[in-house]
Amino acid sequence: MLRTDTGWDVLEATWRDAMTTEARQDGGLMGVIICWIAALHHRLDSAERYSAEACAFCRDHDLGLFQAFVTGTESLVALYRGDWAHATARAEDVLTRPWLPALHRILPLISVALVRARRGEQPVAPLLDDALECAEYGNFRLPVWAARAEAAWLTGDDDTARAEADAGLTASAGTSGDPWLAGPLLRWVHLTGGALQSSQAAVDAVTPYHLEVSGDWHAAAAEWARRGCPYDAALAQLGGDLGAVETALVTFRGIGARAAAHRARQRLAVLRGRSPDTRHSSTSADPHGLTRREREVLDLLAVGHSDTEIAASLYLSPRTVNNHVAAILAKLAVHSRKQAVAYAQRHAKP
Repeated sequence: MLRTDTGWDVLEATWRDAMTTEARQDGGLMGVIICWIAALHHRLDSAERYSAEACAFCRDHDLGLFQAFVTGTESLVALYRGDWAHATARAEDVLTRPWLPALHRILPLISVALVRARRGEQPVAPLLDDALECAEYGNFRLPVWAARAEAAWLTGDDDTARAEADAGLTASAGTSGDPWLAGPLLRWVHLTGGALQSSQAAVDAVTPYHLEVSGDWHAAAAEWARRGCPYDAALAQLGGDLGAVETALVTFRGIGARAAAHRARQRLAVLRGRSPDTRHSSTSADPHGLTRREREVLDLLAVGHSDTEIAASLYLSPRTVNNHVAAILAKLAVHSRKQAVAYAQRHAKP
């Protein structure tokens, strides 16, 4: 079912059978599973129906831990709907309960972080660092990598966005192969101009993401709209013509996605033959093959800043800074940070 998005009737019937048995916890656990999958698969109408029933069942049978997890899935559904006030409220309902297990915090942290990122607010990186720490393994971690990629893209940092998406795709090796988890990662590689391996795109034949990365933005936008996901539909339209991008800009403005609206205006400038806002883009080719962000990290290393200080300065997470440092060392063919700084100084432009 995860690979093909089929078999929902069987899963739903099995869940309902579980709710009638004496082992009530089985019904609660299956309610969590079906709500989690429906939310991540953008089956929003079904997810809302499932969550209402699952919450009622858990409330009636004193299954508070399961009910709290379902509340977390509701925050994600509201995020996809574009109802960001409700998404934040449901997320905070979970995050204000410190006794809950770490897994309960993943979706609420993602929801709050992406609402902030899309509105152009800070901080975001600490929330997504926390989410990654809460995610124990593969399938729980992939939505976090996708959120980290989106947050970077929204600031105009395509290099970091692509690096985060690539890290997620690497982490997805050996997981269930759910295209709804890999799809967002492929989107951010595509939107940032990265090259997709044919094997990566080929595994997805059921989601709108594969339409986006294959260039069929019109069909992708239509499918996202059909599913009730206005923000995703607008993202797909960024790959279209002038009219499509103008429509996307209207959508972003309507739901308060200020950071995404800025990206749409940049795209419009390109389509109209004007120079886009280049505050977040490279101004010249780097002789060492470093990206703009890697050059910024190296410059801060050169004046003695730690990873934590660099992260604060560039609005990144320390984990992301460490990934950039590793890439710098590899590109400069050196073995330490001190050697990297010395190399850059020796080869600096006069």
